[in-house]
Amino acid sequence: MSTGSRAELSARAARAWSRRSLANLRDERSAIDDINVFPVADGDTGTNLYFTLLSAHRAVERLPHEAALHEVLSAMARGALRGARGNSGLILSVALQGCADAWEGIAVADAGALASALELAAARARRAVAAPVDGTMLSIMDAIAREARARAGAGLEEQIHAVHRAARDALARTPEQLSVLSASGVVDAGGMGVLELVDALYVIGTGTMPPARTGLLQPVSRPEPLPLQVGSGDEPPAATARAPMAGAAGEGQTALEIVADLMAMPDEDAYRALRERLGALGADSLVLSPLSPPALGAARLHLHLPGEAPARQALAILAAPAPLTALRMERLGRGREHGLPGAAGAAGSGEEGPLVVAFAKETSLAMLFALGGALAIPLDPAADTVPAHLDALLAEHPERPLIVLPNHRAALQRARTHLRSLPRTAHAHLHLVRSRAAVQGLSALAVHDPAAEAADLAEDMTETAAATRTGAVRRATYAGSSPAGEVAIGDYLARIDGRTRLVSDRLLPVARGLLDRLLGAGGELITLVTGAELPPGVVPELRSWLAQHHPETEISVLDGHQSADLLLVGVE
Repeated sequence: MSTGSRAELSARAARAWSRRSLANLRDERSAIDDINVFPVADGDTGTNLYFTLLSAHRAVERLPHEAALHEVLSAMARGALRGARGNSGLILSVALQGCADAWEGIAVADAGALASALELAAARARRAVAAPVDGTMLSIMDAIAREARARAGAGLEEQIHAVHRAARDALARTPEQLSVLSASGVVDAGGMGVLELVDALYVIGTGTMPPARTGLLQPVSRPEPLPLQVGSGDEPPAATARAPMAGAAGEGQTALEIVADLMAMPDEDAYRALRERLGALGADSLVLSPLSPPALGAARLHLHLPGEAPARQALAILAAPAPLTALRMERLGRGREHGLPGAAGAAGSGEEGPLVVAFAKETSLAMLFALGGALAIPLDPAADTVPAHLDALLAEHPERPLIVLPNHRAALQRARTHLRSLPRTAHAHLHLVRSRAAVQGLSALAVHDPAAEAADLAEDMTETAAATRTGAVRRATYAGSSPAGEVAIGDYLARIDGRTRLVSDRLLPVARGLLDRLLGAGGELITLVTGAELPPGVVPELRSWLAQHHPETEISVLDGHQSADLLLVGVE
């Protein structure tokens, strides 16, 4: 874009706008975090928008120099969706896709084209939110779209001046529209993030700095220099390690942020029904965005839920029409510890270090891995989709090391076979942990260190998985013979390494026998992952028995809520 009455938006100007917007959010993310009180006072809206746009800008940097305007905005939208954090990041990605679609076939955008882009961006963003609320970033998008259309007959530079004033005025009005903002004496944090992008448009379009802000719009003092060297000093800080056993039974419930990739994009009627069912569980901040290209998912859904029990119910609802293809979760609350970015966005902005990807044969088990900070992928062990998932992950994260936890014998074998078929460059990028069972994967996740080198971390996780002996207790669904004797339907079976070792018509003797066998070679830590059908008195009984017979062992209990096994056991 050049200055003067003949200002215009070109592909080069769009690149500059992306860079400047990222610089603005980098400088102001802490100030935006500090005023974040809606929809959850978790103090991370500025950080979420920054990392979302960081992913968007990196996608732009990978484009060839001759890329057209539409291609630049499309790359931003795709990158933002891949790295979307929180509902603000996902809404921003939807808005960017609206701009990209509006400019398809346009080499240079004039005032009319800018008005069309902002209108489509605002409409798409509002439609993506299940329960739109005025006084949020949606209101700022609506205001600038209206003003851009009203000034579409003017010159582009005059239009940008007007759009900038409209953005500031709309943001200043947000406390009047939303009581929680008024009570806190702040403007909307997401709206402030949108203003940072409009400020960047002002600089690129007019060649001057925007007027100083006053009152509630006053930001932290920003330095004048514009250059931003992405990939050097702009890396996010290493994430704080979080105990991956976040789902431990008896732990206090906290609100959760969930991002799930759905296999199918629901139509209007299906989405309305989905909103009602999720709303009954206390879900809010629902945002739905189509994935383009869909790859192994057709839509990305963001929502907040009040605790793990409703989250588990919500995942069952989401997986009912079609399987989930990926799951990320994070605990909400100001000052919370952060796990891997996948907990909040796609494999999130995904730049904090190696991305841990965990396959799980049930959605409920995927929740445990997601709570531990991994990008969890529910997987049907009988389906040969592991290669497709690995290819999609490599394509989506071309610059980030991947550490994969197969957590199932068949998934491990398919991953190893596929890895051998990939180019040698992929071998240095994708690290396979030889976890053959879910409990081995959970043990490996416990040693995750986001600051470690990927190869070293994968080696540590593999050693931990290998040192974890595993078994399971389940009900027999067949009658016949086994290495442990005759089996009747409904009997309790203790299984080790895929083979039945104990059979009984009583649960506790089988569970105690399994623990005895696994502890035969010693052990310091026992992990019990409880299934949905496990009677409530079993775990206390096992704790008492272990205290008497194996007092040297520490016990960790996780509510896996899996359906296939009453109890999963790991011994380290």
